[in-house]
Amino acid sequence: MGTVDAGRFDVEILPFLSERIRTILQNKITVDVEEIRLRTGKPLIMQDSQGEWFFNSSGKFRRWDGKVNDCAGAGSDWTGKGRRLDGNVSDWVCKARRWDSKADDCAAGKANNCDGTGSNCDGDEGCVIVEPMDVAQTLELITSNSVYAFQEEIRNGYITIKGGHRVGIAGKIVSEGVYVKSIKDIMSLNIRVSKEVKGCADKIFPYLIKGENDLYNTLIVSPPQCGKTTMLRDLTRLLSTGCKVNGFRGIKVCVVDERSEIAACYKGVPQNDVGVRTDILDSCPKIAGMIMGLRALSPVVIVTDEIGNEGDKDAITRVLNAGVKILTTAHGYSISELKARKEVMELIEEKVFERYVVLSSRGGPGTVEEIIEGENFKNIYKGEFKNIYEGEK
Repeated sequence: MGTVDAGRFDVEILPFLSERIRTILQNKITVDVEEIRLRTGKPLIMQDSQGEWFFNSSGKFRRWDGKVNDCAGAGSDWTGKGRRLDGNVSDWVCKARRWDSKADDCAAGKANNCDGTGSNCDGDEGCVIVEPMDVAQTLELITSNSVYAFQEEIRNGYITIKGGHRVGIAGKIVSEGVYVKSIKDIMSLNIRVSKEVKGCADKIFPYLIKGENDLYNTLIVSPPQCGKTTMLRDLTRLLSTGCKVNGFRGIKVCVVDERSEIAACYKGVPQNDVGVRTDILDSCPKIAGMIMGLRALSPVVIVTDEIGNEGDKDAITRVLNAGVKILTTAHGYSISELKARKEVMELIEEKVFERYVVLSSRGGPGTVEEIIEGENFKNIYKGEFKNIYEGEK
């Protein structure tokens, strides 16, 4: 899994957490942390490639394996050890306790309730429960004590902070018809840790380019959380900056970054490396962005994420009719599954895409299953049982 170093975490994420949560997490984050969850009245949870981790008030933590139905006493067969940011095994050992939302009691004669309230399952150590103050204080820090100034971002359900990290927001939706006006009574924050994995697209890049300055129209197909945006970002970097190994000179790229996930701009500055010849339309709707890019930025290729909504097909057709190439992604487990979605099916049937890259999590996030030629759907690359983060663990 891609990693986040101690310096970045301490500077880019830790200062935005409430004082209580900050104290608990200080020096306790695993090297491949993916998410930190703050849900009011629920346990503080950190997720990494190994699963979910719960904390107690002293900062000790242990993993939930998702398989147990009750809480174990002191005789549990695992300790909940974790890794520090430097990758070394830490010496924090929780007293053994397992969690399950359906558990009614604890084993080994313990009478404590394990109903999600944070009560002690081993007699003296319970989960840290997120308080309303933690969510409110974290939100104030993220917005620099000016929540009103971030209403547009909040309305979209997330705020991007420095480093490209994304804070998802949940609460009471204030709507007008189908239009979301705002979110109030915010009760849940999900901090998704941004990671670049430079070089993850190196192996597939030669299959997607034509000569020294051209690209096959390409669709990356992937289930959720299987590395498609990470792969898309690295391909964008290679297209824009160029790649000497493959004799590729680099071309002008326009990124339509609707959810600020590709370049992850913060105050207009991309936090991820998307290349030297790349223009970014940050937080811009895909359809409008593709047309804006054509009119004003003279790109050779337009990059965007997650097509499949109404109007996407017409916008992509307009891009291609202008002689501009397209690199994009779609949610799916296979090309056959994509055919059930009208907008994508029509693009497939019209053979708009010249290359399909199919990803999975079979060997970890970003496992390249295959690359398929778009004209006759011939398999031109069969992926190895290897994920895009290999070599960074």
